[in-house]
Amino acid sequence: MKISHLTKALCISGALLFAGSGAMADPYKEGYDSAYGGNYGEAFSKWYPLAMEGDARAQFSLGLMYHSGLFVEMDESKALFWYHKAAENGIREAQE
Repeated sequence: MKISHLTKALCISGALLFAGSGAMADPYKEGYDSAYGGNYGEAFSKWYPLAMEGDARAQFSLGLMYHSGLFVEMDESKALFWYHKAAENGIREAQE
């Protein structure tokens, strides 16, 4: 069950990746590549600063990490916090 949730999370994150700005050096993409390769610590270190700056993709991805317990301890309140931030910034999937 956790694997299917992880698969869904990576698919959604992948879709968000292509909704990005298309900049040459994209820290969100670097984080996505790290997460896809199983290096969730590196992904977290890329996404956390972006999330703090208001990047909705990174906020949603942190929500997924806290929801699933990937690299971080599973924490529903932190997951909801980041999902709420992502929803405020236009990520429709964060409202589900």
